[in-house]
Amino acid sequence: MAVASATLGPWRTAAAVGALGGGVSLGFDAVVGDFGLGAVAGSLSLALMLFFLVGGAGAALG
Repeated sequence: MAVASATLGPWRTAAAVGALGGGVSLGFDAVVGDFGLGAVAGSLSLALMLFFLVGGAGAALG
């Protein structure tokens, strides 16, 4: 049952949205000049949040 529920989400779309959001965030931090370990961690955090948000919402609605 757990395996079936884990595969219900739109995970490819979620991965694309997460990668795009994280990349934009990292690019914005690089342009502004605030590039460092904190910028990388923040961008990774945003990418993971978007990934799980889109994947979870798609699984719940699907």
